[in-house]
Amino acid sequence: MICASVKPFFFRIIGTAALSVGLLTVTPSQADIRSGEVNGYRYRLFAPEVEPPVSARPLLVVLHGCQQSAEDMVRLSRFDALARTHGFVVLYPETGPSVKNPYGCWRWWAPENQIREGGEPEVIVNMVSEASSVISVDRQRVYVAGLSSGGAMSAILGALYPEVFAAIGVHSGMPYAAASTGPCALRAMSGGALDPESRATIAYHAQGQAHRVMPLMVIQGSEDDVVAPENAALLIRQFAQLNDMADDGDGANQSIDAIADSTRQDQIADGKPFRIRVYHDARGDEIMREVMVTGMGHAWAGGPTEANFSDPDGPDAALLYWTFFKDRNLRNPPLNNRKVATCRARYGPNFVHRWWYGRMSREEYRCDPWGWTWRRGYDGEWTAGRCR
Repeated sequence: MICASVKPFFFRIIGTAALSVGLLTVTPSQADIRSGEVNGYRYRLFAPEVEPPVSARPLLVVLHGCQQSAEDMVRLSRFDALARTHGFVVLYPETGPSVKNPYGCWRWWAPENQIREGGEPEVIVNMVSEASSVISVDRQRVYVAGLSSGGAMSAILGALYPEVFAAIGVHSGMPYAAASTGPCALRAMSGGALDPESRATIAYHAQGQAHRVMPLMVIQGSEDDVVAPENAALLIRQFAQLNDMADDGDGANQSIDAIADSTRQDQIADGKPFRIRVYHDARGDEIMREVMVTGMGHAWAGGPTEANFSDPDGPDAALLYWTFFKDRNLRNPPLNNRKVATCRARYGPNFVHRWWYGRMSREEYRCDPWGWTWRRGYDGEWTAGRCR
């Protein structure tokens, strides 16, 4: 796909704007909050004291949108209040503005962030490991949810790291590998991502031997003019394909598909109506859920009234996500160690050795979905070149 150039100003719409401050109704104890940094990316870790103490608690990773900080996402999502009630830990990674990323987006469209063991996805996974070294975390129950660019990064993490995350949530976000440049990202956001199933196949091979069905919950506003509502259905299609390949060791055999098994309408008191579609696997277990909020724009559902990019009349997104996540772990659905074919055999000589990982001499090579080879030499740095 060829995309026209776009002035940097327009990158403001890739995600959500900054929020107002001072919206928390309950101030957490300073003993509950920790902070840290991984490869220049800061994070906020909320670990409320619980009675009685438990040996290991679930961990929820929450990713902000563009022009947001970790604190903004704390106020918008209000996950801290849920964490205190239900006894889980919340990790809020933060990108921060930079010369390369002036609006502080999770750069989901960048090819270096669409591969395993590299870029921002690896930073977030390393944050999970660091948080687990500070707080006793149940590594079988680690989840991720994000808004806008953070939602798109959640999809990447779910597609590439099924052995780390037990379930994922995407709020007003994009499918995995929906674009390879900023201009193409804007086009995909406004018009819908192209061919999500082929990207699912690429993600499947990128996983190596880490195949596992990835439960997914999507929340989307029907009037979103930043991320087109059709991207919600494309996410379902993509993860239906990915899960279909991973669930039973028999490839894409329609054991999981993108046809809803049930649909119902709901509405909170004096709030916006919303539609819930549920998708099952062959055993009848719920694998995916899509919530489409009627009349909602590019906003977090059920957020506080005072916040920007918040729709207080929508259903409570935080509660919907936690309800979907809380009983899921890495053993359910089970891991599948099906043998993986090389991308050279599947895609031909345009891919160097194996897509997800390969060795030539003492150097490592990978290809991303857009035909670039990433080479790591003796200095540990990745450099890019065309696949031959």
